[in-house]
Amino acid sequence: MQSTQNFQLAEDATLQLGRNSGLSVTYRKPDLHTEYRDADGILIVEDNPPLAVEVRRNLRKKHLKLLQEKLQGDRPWLLITDYLSRPMQEYLRDNQVYYLDLAGNTYLKLPGILVSVKGEKVPEASETAKSSELSDAQIKALFGLLVRPEWINHSYLQLEPLLKVGKATLSKLFQVLQEREFIVGSPQSYRWQHRQGLWDFWAEAYGTQLRDKLLVGRFRLSANQTLDSWESWQLDPITWWSGEPAVGLITRDLVPGELTLYSQHHVAFPYAATVE
Repeated sequence: MQSTQNFQLAEDATLQLGRNSGLSVTYRKPDLHTEYRDADGILIVEDNPPLAVEVRRNLRKKHLKLLQEKLQGDRPWLLITDYLSRPMQEYLRDNQVYYLDLAGNTYLKLPGILVSVKGEKVPEASETAKSSELSDAQIKALFGLLVRPEWINHSYLQLEPLLKVGKATLSKLFQVLQEREFIVGSPQSYRWQHRQGLWDFWAEAYGTQLRDKLLVGRFRLSANQTLDSWESWQLDPITWWSGEPAVGLITRDLVPGELTLYSQHHVAFPYAATVE
C-alpha cells in the first residue's frame, strides 16, 4: 500500500512534468487486478500505454543498484522521488532507467516523446513540509505502540514509564492517531484500524526525520576483519543487524555492501577500529 505522503509526492512531480513539458500526463493508483498491481502507481503520458511507477524518498546511490533489476524489467517503469543528485541521474540514464523528481529532473523516452532535464537543484521545502506532525519523541512512542498494540488502552500514567515520554507527548500523539483515523473509540476502549497505513505513516516519519539523528557514527573494520565474515560476528545481546545485512539474513539472497547496526546503547564494537 502506498503511503499518503508518497502518493502526494508522485502527484506533485506529475503536475510539474506536465507544466514543464506541455504533455498531458495523469498519475493514479493501479488496479490491483492488472499487471500493475506490484507498482505504487501508473503514469499515463498522452496516448501511450501506462508506465508502472516506483515511488521512493531519500534515495542514495546504493539504493539505485538494488532497484535497478526491478526497474529494468520486461515492462517500462518510472522512478519518482523527491530529489536525485547529478551522479544519480547519470547512473540512471546510463542504465536506461526513467526517472522524475520534484526538482524537475526528468529522463523519459516514449514513442515520439523524449523528456530530458538534468541539473535542476532541490527546491526549498515549504513551511508545511518542514514541520512534521510528530515530534521525535512521538515517533519513538508510536513505534512502541506498534510493537505492543495492546498498550493502546493503557492510561497515560501507565504508558509514561513504558514509552519513556511525558503526558503532553502522549496526548498529542493520540490526537494525531485519532485525526488520521488510525484509532477509533474512546480512552481505554480504542481500536486500531488501517494498520498497514499506520506502519507506512511511521516509516515515513522515522526515515525522513529521526533516523539520521540516531546515527552514532560510521566505522571502518579492524585490520584483521573482512566484510565477508560479518555473519560470524558475536553481537552484544541488545544490538541487532539492520538494513542490508538484515535483508540478507532473511532472504539469503543479498550480499551487503554496507553493514548497519542498531543498539540500545553505545557499546564498544570489537570489529571496528576507527570512527569516520
